[in-house]
Amino acid sequence: MSEDKKVFPTDRTFTLVEVVEGTSPLIAKEPDDTVPTYPHLLLTEAVAALFVLLGLLIASIFFNAPLGELANPLVAENPAKAPWYFLGLQELLLHMHPVFAGVIIPATVLLGLLAVPYFDFGPKGEGVWFSSRRGVGCALLCGGTTLVAIPFALYLSGANPTNAIVVDLKTLALPQLISTGLIPYAAMLLSLTLLYVLCRRLLGASRREALVGVFTALVLGMVILTLTGLYFRGVGWKFFWPWDPTRLLHG
Repeated sequence: MSEDKKVFPTDRTFTLVEVVEGTSPLIAKEPDDTVPTYPHLLLTEAVAALFVLLGLLIASIFFNAPLGELANPLVAENPAKAPWYFLGLQELLLHMHPVFAGVIIPATVLLGLLAVPYFDFGPKGEGVWFSSRRGVGCALLCGGTTLVAIPFALYLSGANPTNAIVVDLKTLALPQLISTGLIPYAAMLLSLTLLYVLCRRLLGASRREALVGVFTALVLGMVILTLTGLYFRGVGWKFFWPWDPTRLLHG
């Protein structure tokens, strides 16, 4: 009896466990399957950076980028356009309240990107363009919807201000922060949510695939806004066709 107590002490508990087949993020991550960051990664990045620099030098030889005239404080430039990477926000300022267009919407996009790892943390689809074929479908669905919806909204909002089917929210006696800020912001969030739900329900996409679609819509939307501000806005930031010779005349 005393020998049994030595082998199986009564003051301890035991659990029956077994090995089962499954997946783990640590699979195929052994030291034998990895290489040091230096020199394998850093040398590749350095060579890529040199090729990019060489491309910029070649482009600077064939394409002229002259500086404009000295600024005259007595004559304001018309149209006064921001650098191309801010033209999307400048175009958005035309249609929305500055607090939302310049602060809340960019902050929402950044916070959304920071939150992606908390919703998509699986290893499946890593390193694959659009994650999978369904991811490509989500990107096409969301991108196609964006290509139609945003130009149409811009047309109704600015290109054709006399359009009778558009209800001017200002006539509803609402504060500007609500009429040109909160309502469009809520409409944007609702649209992105609907796209996410469509990808999940209609295409049977995973979280990652649906997020790829939403991200495609956001990127394509900013591209459309940037191109609109670059080629379709002229004097007084009014809508002009790119081939209109009066588009860039000073007022």
